[in-house]
Amino acid sequence: MRGYQPEGNIWEDFLKSKKEMLARLDRSFWSRYLDLEQLEQLTLPENWTNEDYMRAAFRLDDIIQCLLLQNVKDNAGRWCRTHE
Repeated sequence: MRGYQPEGNIWEDFLKSKKEMLARLDRSFWSRYLDLEQLEQLTLPENWTNEDYMRAAFRLDDIIQCLLLQNVKDNAGRWCRTHE
């Protein structure tokens, strides 16, 4: 179904989710591993296809995985500081 565009504004939802997730990333830590500028520029083309959307959705999933790892790192750091 090339060119199929579901109802609702998925494009705006995508951009909002991406912006919120990138704002939560510890930029000083992740800058060693991620091209944050490239992630900030990630958008969907105006006439996006399902393939474009899936590619972008996988990038959002990658950011989510980074946030999960960051949470583990932060929690481990807090645990270590309280149990010195």
